[in-house]
Amino acid sequence: MIGGCLRSIPATVDVVVVDNASADGTRAVLRDEFPGVHVVANESNTGFTAGANRGLKEVVRADYALLLNPDARLQPGALEALVGFLDAHPRAATCSALVIDDSGHPEPGSAGPEPTLLRVAFHELGLTPLTHRLSAARARSRTEPVKRDWVAGTCVLLRIEALRAVGDFDESFFLYCEDIDWCRRAREAGWEVWLVPAAKAVHARSASVRTAGAWVDEHRIGSLDRYFARHHGRASVWCFRVLRMIGKAARAVGFGVAGRVLRRPEWVARARQRRQDTRLAAARLRRH
Repeated sequence: MIGGCLRSIPATVDVVVVDNASADGTRAVLRDEFPGVHVVANESNTGFTAGANRGLKEVVRADYALLLNPDARLQPGALEALVGFLDAHPRAATCSALVIDDSGHPEPGSAGPEPTLLRVAFHELGLTPLTHRLSAARARSRTEPVKRDWVAGTCVLLRIEALRAVGDFDESFFLYCEDIDWCRRAREAGWEVWLVPAAKAVHARSASVRTAGAWVDEHRIGSLDRYFARHHGRASVWCFRVLRMIGKAARAVGFGVAGRVLRRPEWVARARQRRQDTRLAAARLRRH
């Protein structure tokens, strides 16, 4: 997918690709089709967070740096809109494009408010359709820029001045939640975090994750757990883990029954995933 990603970036932009020891021919594609791209070739998979930090170290003569997932593609004018926004808002540490799927629908997990216990409860129990105000991940279509507590690292423009003030992404998060953590630190330091819908990026949602294997699930479940535990007391963390386990178990049953009755194999597959999530959430609860 790296070809589509790189072809979507304006030709005038300096590009750094951090390759985390891929074994799928990515380096050959970069060498043969994109010789002008600077490649940082890691000898092992250091994780998304460490890879992002390593790439950002290569930015030495720019005011801004764009983080762009390899399974994402910039829409025309997106980068210009993001740069224009940071130019006009000096207290903005970062701004995200509106991340959409191939059909144009916003990706729900690309921006949102701070994940409080109440918001996590609504999300895990499937109650967010009742009130989007309590959604833990909210990136609905808008026309005007809007402040957010966090934006995902899928397609974000970072102000280098803010990056130096706030610090690197926390590499204790191998994968997931490093963006939520960095945005929180930025806000605590007096910076702002924004979503800019005029800029759009198409994301083949979690395409890399789906091919990586079950080990990724541990990070998907564990990273938010560690983030929440870092900022909340023991009782809140226990409630958080119980709610996650109950919510994921309920979704496993719901998807499984509905998938078989309605003959929807994709729902049956989601039920299997939720059962795996339930086991991981239960393991976290037993450690409490």
